[in-house]
Amino acid sequence: MDAASQLRANHPEWLVQATGTEGELDPLAAPGGVFGLDLTHPEVQQFVRETFRQVFREWGFDYIKIDFIVHGAIEGCRVDPTKTGIEAFRIGMRIIREEAGEDRFILNCGSPILASVGLCDGMRIGMDVGGRWAAPMNLKEWRHGNCCIKAAANSTVWRQWMHRIWWHNDPDCIVLRNTPVPEELRKFVNNPLQDREIRIEEFGLSDEESGCWLRLVWMSGGMFILSEEIAGIPDGKWNLLEEMAVPNQQPVCWVDDYRNPELGLLKTTSGPLMVGLFNLSDQPVDLSLNAGELGLSNVWNFAERLGGETFSGQGAEVCFPPLPPHAGRVWMLQPGE
Repeated sequence: MDAASQLRANHPEWLVQATGTEGELDPLAAPGGVFGLDLTHPEVQQFVRETFRQVFREWGFDYIKIDFIVHGAIEGCRVDPTKTGIEAFRIGMRIIREEAGEDRFILNCGSPILASVGLCDGMRIGMDVGGRWAAPMNLKEWRHGNCCIKAAANSTVWRQWMHRIWWHNDPDCIVLRNTPVPEELRKFVNNPLQDREIRIEEFGLSDEESGCWLRLVWMSGGMFILSEEIAGIPDGKWNLLEEMAVPNQQPVCWVDDYRNPELGLLKTTSGPLMVGLFNLSDQPVDLSLNAGELGLSNVWNFAERLGGETFSGQGAEVCFPPLPPHAGRVWMLQPGE
């Protein structure tokens, strides 16, 4: 909760506390001026239980997204001094899980990742998306920025393995827009986290950029959540949604290749072979992979999942067609190979 919260004003003793210079306790503000509930406090536990009991049983929700919950894990003074921030966080999550039961879906966001295992059904695994390929917001803290496709794509590639192991991965929303929206402009204008001035002309995604993100979300098998005004989706991108709205059901894994840290490589581990190539860099990429490591022999023929392009070859190396910057391809081995 922030400084304007009525709950903070009414119950300052419910918050994680900091020790002042004279030894007195005051509510502890995390970065950004956000306060966290002391989840070891019996009254806080009852408040959390009653709140989510109302959400689930009285209001009838069977799907919830809870965001910025990392603040429940901040280190500070709590009623129970034997509990760490992570232990306190898990106390709160267990209460929510108990009230949700087994049939309701909990999506965690802005959450400690490992500490959430077993207590939620879905997890936002990375940064926010946005209508820009890259956004240099506080690059000292966020190597790929935030509120952009590149930052979200990087996390989706490297945390894909968590999907259906710990929960359903939420890579963040599908965005297809090629023009800015007012909410994005407000987020960036005068934002102190920006490393440089942002121009309106930088907003909007090219067909390659939106296609890369859509293919990556589909290939990873994660949650498919559309974040667009339906009327504003460009006509040419409706077919992309129709083709990719049902996530890939085949399990996939990272291809063990580290030559280019900005090239994400995924392949299916069972069923028909698919190889996903995702170029997050600003340069075109030529790529070849060992045919044996892909389980291939003799002659092979591939077709691209969305665009329909094809290529074929034989030998020890599979040489994929050149991959433009900010682009993705999902190559499907054709039947009979």
